Amino acid sequence: MADIEDFLGTWYLSGDKTKPCHICLEEDGLHLVVSLGDTQYTDYSFDGNNEIYRRGYPSGIISSDSKRIDWTFVEAFWER
Repeated sequence: MADIEDFLGTWYLSGDKTKPCHICLEEDGLHLVVSLGDTQYTDYSFDGNNEIYRRGYPSGIISSDSKRIDWTFVEAFWER
């Protein structure tokens, strides 16, 4: 089972070090920043297990070693 801290920090889209993504915890929830076009998604929540989610958006499921997030409904992953 993951902790919310396992999701926080810098990740890389498809493991590509030239495509950083970030997850940070703010007062209003988790914020995800995808460096491709500086897209930011807010209001993500942690399920207390191994998933972050936002209604109507892909959910992120972290691997048991906390080094990869697989996103549901899209062919994308983030790695450290």
